[in-house]
Amino acid sequence: MDLNYTIYTKVEGGTFKRNRSKLKEILRGFEGKEIEISVRKKRVRRSTDQNALFHVLVRMCAKEWGYRDAELKEALKREFCTRPLLDEHGNQRFNKHGVGMEYVQNTSAMTRSEMAELCDQIYQYAVEEGFVIPPRDKQIEISL
Repeated sequence: MDLNYTIYTKVEGGTFKRNRSKLKEILRGFEGKEIEISVRKKRVRRSTDQNALFHVLVRMCAKEWGYRDAELKEALKREFCTRPLLDEHGNQRFNKHGVGMEYVQNTSAMTRSEMAELCDQIYQYAVEEGFVIPPRDKQIEISL
């Protein structure tokens, strides 16, 4: 069985400031075994406000263009959230025909900056399609 753990902490002076005892407890479970440790900067996930805005944009555009919400959401994600599939070294994977493999990133895995970029892209796309969405700082009444 492959066990993976995620520990969130802050590093100061070269040591962990939080969750040291949890880390020690996890490491005891691997006593005598070879392990791999990866460390990365914590990603700040999208906010609930950003998620709500995304769904409002999808709903408004779907209504304007005659699509179901779920159908347009998937189309917009395919258009704007397609990413290269990377191997463990950060290199793009290719299929047997030499074509770069890709996947559609789920919005729940996006950072705040990625989600902001997606919403901006939807705004821009709507404008290009002739549908001007009111700015975010304007309160309007809509019927969905």
